[in-house]
Amino acid sequence: MYSPIAKGPIFNAANFVYWTPPRYVTIATRFDSPAPNAWPFSVHVLIMIGLATIAAWRGLALGGWMTKVKR
Repeated sequence: MYSPIAKGPIFNAANFVYWTPPRYVTIATRFDSPAPNAWPFSVHVLIMIGLATIAAWRGLALGGWMTKVKR
């Protein structure tokens, strides 16, 4: 978001909709460093992969059940 390349015509990172409040624009372009005692990024990625796998499995199970439902 800070790079001029990101704000160029390809990524269009500086384009916000007209109903966005100005404080959101300033928050959206700010990157805070993680807390000193936060887990590493790789741990967060592994947690999200696990949650996405569980959600996909549940969705497939529900879809399989829905194919058996009769009207």
